[in-house]
Amino acid sequence: MIKSSNYHTSFSFLDSFDFKLFDKVLFDQEFLQKERIKSLEYFRENSLPTPKVEEWKYFDLGKISKLDFSQSRKIKKEDKNLLINDLPNYGPRVVIINGEFCSNYSNISSLHGKVDFHNFLSSDMPIKQVNLNYIKESLSSNTDSLKSINLAFAKDIFVLVIKEGCILEQPIEFINISKSSGDNVCVNPRLIIISEEKSESTVIETCISYSKNYLWSNHVTDIVLQKKSKLKHCKFQNEGLKTFHTSKTKIKQLTASEYNYYLFNNGSLQSRNEINSELQGSNSVCDISGCYFISEDQHSDILVDVQHLASSCESNQKFYGAADCNAKGVFQGKIHVGEGTLNSKADQISRGIILSNDSQIFAKPELNILAEDVKCTHGVSIGELDEEAIFYLRSRGIPEKEAKEMLIYSFILDTLNEFNSKNIVKIFSELIEREISKKFVLS
Repeated sequence: MIKSSNYHTSFSFLDSFDFKLFDKVLFDQEFLQKERIKSLEYFRENSLPTPKVEEWKYFDLGKISKLDFSQSRKIKKEDKNLLINDLPNYGPRVVIINGEFCSNYSNISSLHGKVDFHNFLSSDMPIKQVNLNYIKESLSSNTDSLKSINLAFAKDIFVLVIKEGCILEQPIEFINISKSSGDNVCVNPRLIIISEEKSESTVIETCISYSKNYLWSNHVTDIVLQKKSKLKHCKFQNEGLKTFHTSKTKIKQLTASEYNYYLFNNGSLQSRNEINSELQGSNSVCDISGCYFISEDQHSDILVDVQHLASSCESNQKFYGAADCNAKGVFQGKIHVGEGTLNSKADQISRGIILSNDSQIFAKPELNILAEDVKCTHGVSIGELDEEAIFYLRSRGIPEKEAKEMLIYSFILDTLNEFNSKNIVKIFSELIEREISKKFVLS
């Protein structure tokens, strides 16, 4: 049932709110409990937005609203072993299963002295006052339904601090595994990353799900880049066809900071990835790019919103996708240049390949320019694979399926061309090549 611009929901997990979950939190337990209760009350009153809300025009939460989700249950040790045995290991990692920290499978000890890692349920490490302020800002209740659910029902809260001046050579991987075997389950991972002054690091988020029934994976990640810090942030979303994935990533950039984001969306029945960056300090750079592979009735919605709030900032958005077998891909890109800013530069491009007559790709660029000294470009192109290129490759003895895979691979690989990390380019180019052959029929 739709009432105004909101769905009516009756999730059973709303009645399982745990008032005592964070009783032992050291930094400010009273603050956190108040914010969690506010979030619960906000969602009870407002529920989920409908497509009547402009930003949700292409993504309908109606399927989620009609299901009854419960909280996830603890998973047995032997089942956890099975879940992580075949996962690649790129270096130091944090393993989170159904929103809970798994210390036995995590390993970030090699980064001692360079990073601080806190999980609210068990960590007793001291936190700098300036970082406490960022954490409180992140956890303050707000007028957003999905973030409200996340804060109220997160089973733990994770904070990664890359210390001032530290340069990390290996990426840190956050492996988020979601699993349901009986009921429909809602999982709410919550991550805060603070990149202190002049630090340089790479973080990879991997999202995987295993579910017999429906699973809703609702992620929130808040990031702060302090002065002259650099962060490369990548996400591999590879969840099953019984999973709904919603994600909100917010980045706050201070003076002369550099943020590079790459998303590879390959999974879930419906996925919605929102990335919002606020360039609050001058001479900051924000590069947000990625790709999506969708098939078998999948729906991928990517929304990027970059706010130029200071002078001499630069941003780039580049997203390519391929859709097959009744799939639907959407890219909504926003650029806002604030009044009074000078020397702003912003580029945006979206491209898509339609691989079957019943698949669709939509692009919605939006520019809001309130300053005169600005250079902005945007472009959109959507089409099919080039038949002449396919014919040329086949004339050289390459089978049709392989020829199409080669063209898709070279097309998508362009999204990695400007990512300044050989390690990340290698990891994701191999993932892209592997998933193309698994994902699409191409006959």
